[in-house]
Amino acid sequence: MTFSSDTAAEAHLADLFDLELGCLGELRDILAQERAALLAGDIPALEEITCRKGEILERQSGAAQQRREWLATAGHALPEAAAAQRKQALQELAQQCHEANRDNGRVIARKQQHTVAALGILRQSDAAGSTTYSGAGSAVDASSSRLLGKA
Repeated sequence: MTFSSDTAAEAHLADLFDLELGCLGELRDILAQERAALLAGDIPALEEITCRKGEILERQSGAAQQRREWLATAGHALPEAAAAQRKQALQELAQQCHEANRDNGRVIARKQQHTVAALGILRQSDAAGSTTYSGAGSAVDASSSRLLGKA
């Protein structure tokens, strides 16, 4: 692909960056929705969000690949200043997405720990490190209490 002027090349590069920035903006928004659904325990919403997140990531990956390929064919004809601001915005948005995804992973890990602890109580297992308490508030030996399924 050849451009007749640096202005046209800069405009095309800006469009490629904007496409990628748009995808990352969508990803940041969907990660916020994912967090809300995780905290609410909204499984149907999580299933939909997971599909949408995959679609957004696929588009973002394609946009990044398109930008890299174009830059490789454009050579050194582009001034660095033309891309510097958008490149910085792209890095900041990618960092925000990374942090949001990491935070969502932490929410998932906490929910898994709670689930394991609850299952341990239901199974009267000490493997989960859970302790049950009597109505008076004192710890109850798991071997002296009845199974919840038999109560």
